[in-house]
Amino acid sequence: MAESAGVDRQRGRGFIAMLRLLTILILLGVLSPPINDPSFFTLFFLLSLATVFGDIRLGRGRWLLAAAVLVASLPIQSVIPTTKIIERHNLFLRIVEGEAVQRQLPDRIYADMAESFERQYPLDRRCDAKNFGCWAYFGVPRTASAWSADHAFGEPSRVVSGIDFHDLASFRLGVINEIQYNWYDFLTRGDPAFSEIKRESAPFFVDYELPSSLVGSSLCIRGTSFWNETSGFERLSGDGEYCRRIVSPQTQVIAYSFDPAKPLAMRLQKTPSRLAWDWLSFALHLICAISIALCLVRLTPRALPPIAIGAFALLAIYCVYPTLLTGFRVHDGGNDGLTHEGYGRNILQAAISGNWREALQGMEPVFYFMPGLRYFRALEKALFGDTNYGYIIAIAGIPIAIFCILRQLVPTKLAIATVATFVLSIAFPAAVLGFLPYVQFAEQGFPDTLGYLFFLIGIIYGFKAAQAPDDRLPACVSSFAFALAVFVRPNLAAGGAVFLSLWGIALIRERRWWNLCFAAIGLSPAFLITLHNWVFGKKIVLLTAAAFIKENLDMPPSRYASALGSLVGRGDPADWLAVTQHLKNWLQVLPGHSPWYHLVLLIMALSVCFRSEQTWRIRTLMATALSLHAVLWFWYPYGRYALMAWTLTAIATMGALVSSWGKRISVKVTDRYGSVPMMFGFRGAAHGK
Repeated sequence: MAESAGVDRQRGRGFIAMLRLLTILILLGVLSPPINDPSFFTLFFLLSLATVFGDIRLGRGRWLLAAAVLVASLPIQSVIPTTKIIERHNLFLRIVEGEAVQRQLPDRIYADMAESFERQYPLDRRCDAKNFGCWAYFGVPRTASAWSADHAFGEPSRVVSGIDFHDLASFRLGVINEIQYNWYDFLTRGDPAFSEIKRESAPFFVDYELPSSLVGSSLCIRGTSFWNETSGFERLSGDGEYCRRIVSPQTQVIAYSFDPAKPLAMRLQKTPSRLAWDWLSFALHLICAISIALCLVRLTPRALPPIAIGAFALLAIYCVYPTLLTGFRVHDGGNDGLTHEGYGRNILQAAISGNWREALQGMEPVFYFMPGLRYFRALEKALFGDTNYGYIIAIAGIPIAIFCILRQLVPTKLAIATVATFVLSIAFPAAVLGFLPYVQFAEQGFPDTLGYLFFLIGIIYGFKAAQAPDDRLPACVSSFAFALAVFVRPNLAAGGAVFLSLWGIALIRERRWWNLCFAAIGLSPAFLITLHNWVFGKKIVLLTAAAFIKENLDMPPSRYASALGSLVGRGDPADWLAVTQHLKNWLQVLPGHSPWYHLVLLIMALSVCFRSEQTWRIRTLMATALSLHAVLWFWYPYGRYALMAWTLTAIATMGALVSSWGKRISVKVTDRYGSVPMMFGFRGAAHGK
């Protein structure tokens, strides 16, 4: 009977997990993906947090009502006369006559653009097309209009309801981050071999077909524009912004500005009636989404802290990098961020066209760059269009995950205060172990923040699995999260292996064989990396081909041996200097910071975390951190590669100190008063397996 009850509980937890996922999908459907509006995204993010951390309501009537709201929300766009503007856009890069853009644009307009382009970027100042890094090396657009993830399934580039941008980033010109345009900025590199065209001010044009519903509205432009209202195009330009009233039911406007000092800017001033219809559509979407959340989710006091932390993190991200939320990150040429996003865009386009082999291959027959982020970027573009919203969720998830770990180690109030300080540290660049480095490296498009989030989720569910012997779902989720972490950031494999090994030993001791089986099932996707390399590249490469190149394996064991040998006259003295500098870099975490603070932290961690009085969680957490540190002793030792090792060290040290001090306080108070006041909260903090 007991075993049967355990199976029923297991099925119930799995069923609740599926309902949480279903609720998030319903919210996604109501808000009509791709969700590329900042307001819609913020609402979706907060409601998703409520769904994950709140209680799911199981009443059949509530789910029927939610389904009815979803069905009713689908025709909003077609029933309500919202503004629908057809937009086509592309970069304007010109080398020879007869290119794709020239074949699409009217001759007069193309000639005007070409003259402006040649004036801004004359031939005598143009970089050499034979040099890798020059924009001309990569070529010009191959299609007349660029593909946009905002309208991923074909022409036009996208359909928008409003026009309001002042540069390339606020316009969200996603094509600039494709692999084809991986050129380097001249001013950034300072080398005449690189491009004189800066990526963030690259020349582009836009072509709008304005619907009849916009008659009476005004379009304000900074740049050159061509208006086709009745009988041909009329050219308009000015030194500053100028506005023109829309009078024709079928108006076409083509606009550009190739001057980096005065980039193209446009804003649409709608009539009051048009604004009213668009606001009605906007409000109905919000009401439907909130109604579904209220219908299916019940907030509990335990759910409020992570939701508040997520909202606080989102606000902090916006304050430091507002373009991440309101615009688009133009990645640096030659940087890994552009490679990951460019691969992701290509994967999504291949999947849409039905070329699943190319999509699964991910642009590399044998992975060289970190494997997982490209597929995450493809999913991000499918759900959120040409935005960075997928990665914003990952960034904001870091403090939430840290809180979920701390809540199992220290009193809840202390965990909240610690994570709030962690998020607030974004305002202080000197805070090496604060929130800012996670945001900065994610903003640049590196995979580390996403991999670290999955790693922290693996720890959270690993702790849950150790605490709940009858619940097998956390075991599967934990190992699956570690598999995702390795898929995104393979250098986390050592840390994941140590955590899972220590956890597995504990499961074997307690003869929890089913939990081990579920953990093995969850971990199995990690081997897809090796399978990919063998299927597509016909090579057996465990993780990535770049794992052991000199640029990554900065300090191999042979150099340590040579450094030690130099102390007795049998090695190269240069290796001793190299090893000491490498270890100094490891302790600095980020360049330019003192190594002594982190050395003190490490000594403190080693002195308190492995005491017999500490819980299994703290000892395992510190052992995991040490395994990540061990990787840094050989591979590139600091910057984005080192954040997780030091973050876990700090968390484990804090948990150990609070546990030790809490027990001492409890003993002293008990000896004096005969009971332990619960206001200290240390009983729950010290509890653990």
